[in-house]
Amino acid sequence: MNQVSKRHKSKIPKNPNFNVHSITFLDCVELEDYKKLENRLIKITSKYKGREFSIDPNIDISKAFKKFDSDYNTISFGHLYHNDTKGNEELDLIDGISYGYVKGAKSHLVMTYTITPSDKFHSLFRQSINEEITSESEINFKSIKQIIKTKQLISSIGNKYKNSEYWIEALFNEISFQFKTEVISNLNLGVFNLNNEILFPRITSFEYEPNEFKSYQNEIFDKLNISRPNLYSGSNVILSLTNVDYSRKTSFGLEIFIPNNTDVEKEPFNHISFLSKNYMQAIASYWILINLSCLRKQDIVELRKRTFKYFRKNKISLFLRKVISLKNNLTLNWISFENIRKDFTADTFKYILNKFEVPDSHNSPWDKEVKPYEFKESLVQLTEGTSSDIKKSYEEILELHSHIVEDNSLRASMRLQKILLIIALIGIILTLYGANSEWCNSWIEYFLNKLNIRIPRVKSH
Repeated sequence: MNQVSKRHKSKIPKNPNFNVHSITFLDCVELEDYKKLENRLIKITSKYKGREFSIDPNIDISKAFKKFDSDYNTISFGHLYHNDTKGNEELDLIDGISYGYVKGAKSHLVMTYTITPSDKFHSLFRQSINEEITSESEINFKSIKQIIKTKQLISSIGNKYKNSEYWIEALFNEISFQFKTEVISNLNLGVFNLNNEILFPRITSFEYEPNEFKSYQNEIFDKLNISRPNLYSGSNVILSLTNVDYSRKTSFGLEIFIPNNTDVEKEPFNHISFLSKNYMQAIASYWILINLSCLRKQDIVELRKRTFKYFRKNKISLFLRKVISLKNNLTLNWISFENIRKDFTADTFKYILNKFEVPDSHNSPWDKEVKPYEFKESLVQLTEGTSSDIKKSYEEILELHSHIVEDNSLRASMRLQKILLIIALIGIILTLYGANSEWCNSWIEYFLNKLNIRIPRVKSH
């Protein structure tokens, strides 16, 4: 690997007073599965030591889940259990895991898994933000067909450049992958947990020293791949809100930057641990819905392809098996998404954003004439806009299916009538012929002669 010279001298100290405080991974589980979720969480948390006030997962988790039987049509938040995983070899990036939930009004839970990073993670993070741009050789091999044809193995040799942005993203993906595969692989519940091609959406809380951070904050934002219009500030707390596109990446994060200049004993309600937990709970329902909506975009693209492929074939099917199967799949996905959308766009969640005192923060658009957006308003608008677009897309495809079924039914009906008419005519002819009618025989013989068709006669004994 060859080092490439820096474009400019970094202002970030080797040991900056800036680090990751916690990472919360989010997932969505149907409420009807809460008994399975309860039992499996108890098994998972029992593998590790309890932490702080967490005594016994059988008691703590069961107590929290009991109220779900009578807690219909209400929104609630809760802490389930806290594991201490420090010193565990398989979880070398994780010191602790706090399990919690945000309950929607009716049918879904947002599971929150808040990770306390280990010293190893912090060390790797500091290395990543100070990493120079590097390059490594990349060899591209030809296909077997090309190798046989050209008698050459390599098609090209190039350089692949890696910068801080690459290493930071790789580190966050690694801790997410470690948690997903080593801790909750046997949970077998949750939209993102069950999908092997993506990782969890996350909310990351960073802690920083205000005076020092000012000198290099723009460089940090660049390394975290956060552009200026996606940053919201107005107080000491800075938030980010980026667009999500699962066709480009496997995971997306929302960042919260909180100053670490408060004493937990003197100001417990301004301490980073208290604030990060409150902000996370207030934002979680919106961030999970944005990610679920963007994830569904990939499904809708596939459903559209299948629908138009069927439509272009222009085939008539008397039994509509394929189109009914396709529509059933589409309808189930639409119902599932609608339930999630209604659960997490309730007005109560807008109230919670203010109740948990998410600060008023505004962004700085590239165009100075554009009015800055406020973070909470942007979050709500992005959630409602993205989820509404998915809802409309489902409805458009369902409407198209209705037209296909209607057209197919009409054409199939006409074909069926023709088939029945032909069967009826054949039946009449066979009936008359079977009765040995001379008149019928003469007419049949007349038409056969006209068509120059001769049927050999068998002599009767």
